[in-house]
Amino acid sequence: MLTPVTPRSWYLIGKSKDFKVGKIKQITIHNHEFIITRQTTGTVVAWSNRCPHMGADLSRGKIHNDELVCPFHAWRFNDKGECTHIPADPESLGCNRKLKTYPIYEMFGLVFLNNSRKPNFDLPFFDDLKEKMLIAGKPFKIQQDAAWYVVSANAFDVSHFIHVHNRIPLKDPEIEEIGDYGKRIKHYYRIKPSNVIADKILGTLFGREGTLEYTVYGSNYILAKSSFGRFTNHMIIVLQPEADGKSTSTIALVTDVTGNSFATKLAKRILLSFQSFFTKRFFEAEAKEILGVKVNHNSLHSSDSVLKDYLDYVDRVLGLQGSHA
Repeated sequence: MLTPVTPRSWYLIGKSKDFKVGKIKQITIHNHEFIITRQTTGTVVAWSNRCPHMGADLSRGKIHNDELVCPFHAWRFNDKGECTHIPADPESLGCNRKLKTYPIYEMFGLVFLNNSRKPNFDLPFFDDLKEKMLIAGKPFKIQQDAAWYVVSANAFDVSHFIHVHNRIPLKDPEIEEIGDYGKRIKHYYRIKPSNVIADKILGTLFGREGTLEYTVYGSNYILAKSSFGRFTNHMIIVLQPEADGKSTSTIALVTDVTGNSFATKLAKRILLSFQSFFTKRFFEAEAKEILGVKVNHNSLHSSDSVLKDYLDYVDRVLGLQGSHA
């Protein structure tokens, strides 16, 4: 497998309030550093953290009239990465050296960055939530002692659901390809009686039978939708490679507040906090289950056919992405 590769994909880098006008914030995705700022127009901009002149650390620079100023020679760069001013050569109109810029997308209070200058695919989102008024819960992070593709493969590891998550399959999962970069699996299951508090609440209030629709894009960006009766949970999960074969999951829940009164919106925001709490507990427990887990085709059993097919998908997608740009 192409495990050393960092997926060229979308990454959830924070909430909108984390990025202030005129302030520089540094973000690292694996070994690549980015700097982010918000312009006076409200637009969020992302640049590479190293100056194209002599490689200075631009996170130590400043913002002047919405332009980034290098701390070493005070070269200025606009939001397109164009050099607009060189103090040592004030008569010039800049130069042809460009600072790399990266796509940023902001929606319902969350900010996403693509680590490829030309994204392989648009930022994916839930079909049933498009054109809706949404709020997002506070993103939280889970550290995993396993590679990112091991984490994303969990939903395709069908046999572990009953042993780890107390879910009894009601029928075979439905699997489909979504364009060149996406893959979806839909599970139908019943909650097995247990002492898990969240499962007891779900079973009592909404019934024990539910579904999980889990769609992966670019091998690391996941839209997960679980439903029990009239209860639905929408989750964005973004996986980031870390050193030594480890990874970090950044997770945020979103909910629809279209047409709701202020009181209902407040109630939904409170409910979202509870959902986030139980979701975090779920992923913390799962992180312990995959501690040090390694996956390769040769170790798989014939009962792992769905999982093997998913790993083939990861190989294919990483091959399509090519090297990081």
